[in-house]
Amino acid sequence: MKKTLANGLIFIGLITCLFGYKGKDTSLEDAKEIYFNKIIDKTTIDFKLPKGWNYEELPLEEGDKLSLKIYDESSNKYMTLYYLDNPVGVCGTGRTSKDVTISNNKIAIMGYYDGKKQWDDIIFPNTAPNVIFINENLEDEDTIEILKTITISQAD
Repeated sequence: MKKTLANGLIFIGLITCLFGYKGKDTSLEDAKEIYFNKIIDKTTIDFKLPKGWNYEELPLEEGDKLSLKIYDESSNKYMTLYYLDNPVGVCGTGRTSKDVTISNNKIAIMGYYDGKKQWDDIIFPNTAPNVIFINENLEDEDTIEILKTITISQAD
């Protein structure tokens, strides 16, 4: 019995030496994608985050139905998604905007205040008037990568 066990261990050792041991296969972990899907009232919010990004639901404050922090795990960059009890209103003074198409070919509007190059808010007036993203410190390129995966729709 001991001889069989020893021969088996020698055989495994030889195979490992010949073919090499590459360690733990992390390909599944590396490919892990983070998805979010939630239905609030009749609005569905769905997105996939890029590698290295994550989200966490924050405690609700008065007037919120959803408060979601979306962040880059390697830095302090993040934005917050809110679903509010009432439709969003933004101030037009000093505000410029640009339209961005999200994954279901709906339009999101990125708002910029006072000539800043960094966006301040993103609204969805025709698709989900109660949804707004507030920027903390993201650049456009970070945000647009995420916006390309977002689907926001309302059931009739």
